[in-house]
Amino acid sequence: MNISNLYFERGEEKMALYTYKPHFYKKSTKEIEIFDENHKRIGSMQRYYKNKWMRVVDHFIDEYEVNLKAFYADGDSLINVVDITPFTKIIGGEWKIERADGENNRISDKTKIKTHIRYELQYKEKNYLFTKDIGDRTMRLRDESNTLHAEITYDNMLPPMTITVKNHSEEIDVWTIVCVYYLYSLRT
Repeated sequence: MNISNLYFERGEEKMALYTYKPHFYKKSTKEIEIFDENHKRIGSMQRYYKNKWMRVVDHFIDEYEVNLKAFYADGDSLINVVDITPFTKIIGGEWKIERADGENNRISDKTKIKTHIRYELQYKEKNYLFTKDIGDRTMRLRDESNTLHAEITYDNMLPPMTITVKNHSEEIDVWTIVCVYYLYSLRT
């Protein structure tokens, strides 16, 4: 599937809209479908546990380990997000993003104050920052030069909640964006 085929022209600006509905139960391992603006299923993602022991530990130590997988619409695996946070690290977290094409990226929770969320994405040898401030329903994805690449919003505070992703560029694919946002929402 060609990522550029998912985009449409709006004047001079390219933008694509995607939505998904997360599960109410954060520990659910059921797939979450991702749709484009025409409500066509483009893929899915799901949380998984490395083994049964980690699932048990996660019930006692909330969100101790968070791993995700993302899939194309045909079910082929695209992304595997693996928790690599050291056991000794109390604040923050780190994940390796393994892509089916062999490329590896990294996401780090750089949040110092819970009211000002900061996730740093190292993607294709560039750094990006996911930011969200208190009282703001929108998480923004910007690069080092402060260019806006995506905005992620939600419609309701309570389930059923719809997450909307406005992807302004083709630089970062939607599966990576939704995985990072879902990772953030599982950890808050």
